[in-house]
Amino acid sequence: MVLQTEFAQIKNNNLYIDDVKATDLAEKYGTPLYVMSEGHIRHQFNKLKTKMIDKYENTLPLFASKSFSCLAIYKVAKEYGVGIDCVSAGEISVALKAGFDPKKIYFHGNNKLPSEIEYALSNGVENLIIDNFHEIELVQEIAQKLNITEVLNKYPYQVSGGQKQRLSIARAIARNPEIYIFDDSFSALDYKTDYKLRKDLKEYTKDTTSIIVAQRIGTVMNADKILVLEDGECVGIGTHKELMKNCSVYQEIAYSQLSKEELES
Repeated sequence: MVLQTEFAQIKNNNLYIDDVKATDLAEKYGTPLYVMSEGHIRHQFNKLKTKMIDKYENTLPLFASKSFSCLAIYKVAKEYGVGIDCVSAGEISVALKAGFDPKKIYFHGNNKLPSEIEYALSNGVENLIIDNFHEIELVQEIAQKLNITEVLNKYPYQVSGGQKQRLSIARAIARNPEIYIFDDSFSALDYKTDYKLRKDLKEYTKDTTSIIVAQRIGTVMNADKILVLEDGECVGIGTHKELMKNCSVYQEIAYSQLSKEELES
């Protein structure tokens, strides 16, 4: 059974792909044979161009190389102005050979080799998706070796407020300091992400001193000690439970942000 489209059709009991008879392809190239419709691929790329690139500023759809990686499709992708999501130095090499602008190549992957990172940076690839804390340090080291500065800060417009905050926190953890000061460092995160991040941070900050400046009760309610400030003066000191009993300012803030059940959980 063949799902017929304008690019794959049955004519006189013969399958045609882009108006080329499938049996002719099989006779020429042998079987099994995988055939990709250039017409269909161009149709999909054109949809991305008209619906996203032409319609919205600073929008760059990415073609996932892992779905189909070859010189021909990279050249087609380049024609339509999309970016390329690569997961290896080999894929980056093919994209560059196809004439891709390195600034439109995004290097993904959760197991990048140092040699692959160096290859990417030395060939002008500036968009690296960081997948773990160790990788931040590794990228910075290799960038310094290549005399490339501020790799992670070059295109801040491509990073959301919450992503910037998480990158800053990750950099701090990579340096392994004795004292952490989080100055409103969770404000751009939604409550769910805020909670998950703070929970994960405990593993990395358990043997250090952490000072958190925050406006959200949820961010500080599990702290060993909370200082409540009003108009530059300290109006309360204690744990969350203690302040809920004896600090009216803290109580007012708490009930304006969280429900009774959330405050008692």
